Amino acid sequence: MIRLDHLTKRYGATVAVDDVSLDIPAGAICALVGPSGAGKSTLLRLINRLIEPDGGCVQIGGAEAGTLPVVALRRRIGYVIQSVGLFPHWSVARNIATVPRLLGWETARIERRIDQLLDLVGLPPSLATRYPHELSGGQQQRVGVARALAAEPELLLMDEPFGAVDPVTRRTLQDALLEIQARTGTTIILVTHDVDEAVRLGTVIAFLSHGRLVQAASPAEMLRAPASAEVAAFFGGPRLGLRLLQTASAGERADFARTIAGEPVEAEAMLDEVVARMAAAGVTSLPVKDGQGRRGVISLDDVVAR
Repeated sequence: MIRLDHLTKRYGATVAVDDVSLDIPAGAICALVGPSGAGKSTLLRLINRLIEPDGGCVQIGGAEAGTLPVVALRRRIGYVIQSVGLFPHWSVARNIATVPRLLGWETARIERRIDQLLDLVGLPPSLATRYPHELSGGQQQRVGVARALAAEPELLLMDEPFGAVDPVTRRTLQDALLEIQARTGTTIILVTHDVDEAVRLGTVIAFLSHGRLVQAASPAEMLRAPASAEVAAFFGGPRLGLRLLQTASAGERADFARTIAGEPVEAEAMLDEVVARMAAAGVTSLPVKDGQGRRGVISLDDVVAR
């Protein structure tokens, strides 16, 4: 879906993005991580041509972005930022309709799309007539995501979208994003400084440092085999292995050929939650149930097995 081919951006003597090559498959969530100043946000702006590269190119769906009309390109790409950027004097509905209106969609089609998107991001239809200042921070972020998805873009770029909300709301928004991505199949590139968010959301994690791509891998691969001491330290150093528990679910490790008594843990629960439940209950095994009603058991040995 997305190919970055030797992408480079300089500001005077500073190389903000340094010869970055990366392939992101269709339907992936790619989390861009790394220390401040690593070039993550610059990379997003190069993809949608808010800035132009000094070398290399971006390909989207096989087409070189630099050869496409810039306005048409940006209308194919959704963009969500931390500060949301909703128009304060427009209602929620009109904010969501921004790009469809620019594209000349018929009114009835726009209204249907607004209804679909409010449902998709988990907001009640009654909010359509509200204004941004009447919404909570989490609701504003959901409207920002809805606006970015309004014209059914091939690609969604997200720059620290949940960084300004509290931890509980952040987790809820992460859940919503995963559900949206599962329903739409949209390719997502997400910049985040939250390591747990990257591990939880990313199907691919790309670690950048000083403008260079150090490693690109699945969360499990990156945590098991970090490419450098810097990558290992970023993901927690001595505690890095604990984050591996966030890359597999109870259902993946459970034994459904047997079960035990007790309150079951959901099969979708990550292994870190399973271990926390075990520690709280003072046990080394828990019953598991999945969405089909099957019941099984997961033990501490299952958790640590690879």
